[in-house]
Amino acid sequence: MEEAEFLANRVAIIDNGLLQCIGTPQHLKQKYAQGYELIVNEERVKQHESQRDEIVAYFLSMIDRPHCGFLQQVDLIETTPTSLKFRLLIRQGCDDKEDDNDDNRKDDNDRKDHSTSVFSLATLFQEVESVKEKFGILEYSLSQTTLEQVFAALVKHREAESML
Repeated sequence: MEEAEFLANRVAIIDNGLLQCIGTPQHLKQKYAQGYELIVNEERVKQHESQRDEIVAYFLSMIDRPHCGFLQQVDLIETTPTSLKFRLLIRQGCDDKEDDNDDNRKDDNDRKDHSTSVFSLATLFQEVESVKEKFGILEYSLSQTTLEQVFAALVKHREAESML
């Protein structure tokens, strides 16, 4: 899948002989992806349990911050002795630039204000950088869902539908 993602202009995903979707790798990731993955590697191998809980709580509460209104959900998906992996889901439509005319926008109680509804990768980096020293974060990575994860999600969704 990695080769297809980097070399192909268009990718088709076929499951059991049926075409599921077709498009550029970026288009498929934007349409079907599970958002972004944030992996945080800690300096100390043995963090105190309370400090690790504090780190997890901080990142899980990102959706409550006004400047992170584009986040729909944050989940802790994997832990190791030195790292934490989070999935960040972006609200539908928040990756698109919105025009300044606010009249046609539906009232959405989940959004804090209009300025927070546009996705900002810079905001996510600022969130991690602001607590890097406090929590002893050695390094971190923020990456978009891979094409392989998109494929797995589509196949899983199709299997769930066929069971009904």
